[in-house]
Amino acid sequence: MVHIPPPPPPPPGSNYYPQSGAPGAPPSTSRQSASPPPAQQAYAQQGGQPGYAQQGGQPGYAQQGGQPGYAQQGYAPTPGVQAHAAAPPPAPPPAPAAAAVPARTIRKYDAVVVDVVRRTHDASSVYFFIGDTPQYKAGQFLSIDPHQFPELKRWIDYLETLKGKKEPIRSYSLQSAPGEKCVAICTKADEYDPRAHKYPPLLSPLMASGALKGREVQISGFTGSYVIDDDIESKTDTVVHWVAGSGIVPNYGILKDELRNNKNPRVRHIMFDVNKTVGDIILHDQLRALASAYANRFTYLNLITREDPSYLGQNYLSGRPTSELVRRYVHNPAQARHFACGAAITKYQREVAKQTGQEPQPRFMESVDAILHELGVPRNHLKKEEFG
Repeated sequence: MVHIPPPPPPPPGSNYYPQSGAPGAPPSTSRQSASPPPAQQAYAQQGGQPGYAQQGGQPGYAQQGGQPGYAQQGYAPTPGVQAHAAAPPPAPPPAPAAAAVPARTIRKYDAVVVDVVRRTHDASSVYFFIGDTPQYKAGQFLSIDPHQFPELKRWIDYLETLKGKKEPIRSYSLQSAPGEKCVAICTKADEYDPRAHKYPPLLSPLMASGALKGREVQISGFTGSYVIDDDIESKTDTVVHWVAGSGIVPNYGILKDELRNNKNPRVRHIMFDVNKTVGDIILHDQLRALASAYANRFTYLNLITREDPSYLGQNYLSGRPTSELVRRYVHNPAQARHFACGAAITKYQREVAKQTGQEPQPRFMESVDAILHELGVPRNHLKKEEFG
């Protein structure tokens, strides 16, 4: 066996070796592991553990212990850092004022998918930790580029060949409310219906599957005008929420922000939530809890189209919304402000209708438009988000 002598001692006056790889440094004797991605490092430093979303039945860190968010936690500097610091150099002369640069409202975040929670048979809440306090308004959305997922590459190549253009990014309404530790969405694994869609869904089945839990994902956010106006109390005392299926997601974020954060306390909220069956109601338990805790400000009405839900109570009705039903619960529909989110006639359905000479069958959003028109609601009293 060949004997390899130890490295020479450091030069006189030196109390450490240079870093590995520098001239004169000893070779590394152990393999160093790569540092985790920045977002994962930040998440680990905050003490976050996957699975938090299911603790106590609450969907976000921010609601635990009555704390509004991790951003308010204080962190002391490392002891001794200031003790041996050299005297600061003299301040440089002030630089000439630069021209004002408009602030970017949309930016990219390296996020970690810390939890995926199943809500119904085809819908899941996805929680992202981005390492700092995100700035957004309840009801806005984030965007995700499907090209970042290797498992989708063959499908993307196929669809781009068929369409002759690049696959666009997908947008998802925020389930979370400002102040919560994580940004959250809730998405359905959409089915392919050839009567309504020309192409099958690409990203939503992957997002809802839970396969991304623990992975780093790049998201873009935040934007959207589907938000409560700052001066809402000067305009009305009632906000009506019209939702169907996953259309509940941004309205749930709005309700959490308004009720739990005690915003606009003189405004009352009424929701008409339309689903095929009781099992299809997304965030059902969370909405019932809000209705119970804030009964003086929130009325939660469920309309079920394919079964009788009356065994659940007087606020569970069979059928679809009607103008008569609205008048029963909303004292002045024309003065109220309305937020509607749900499925609308798709572009593909309009193309088929044009070819066949037949009108497309109205969907949820078209029925809401008809009801509000009958009730005399001005167009500027309605905010809509449509999906197909």
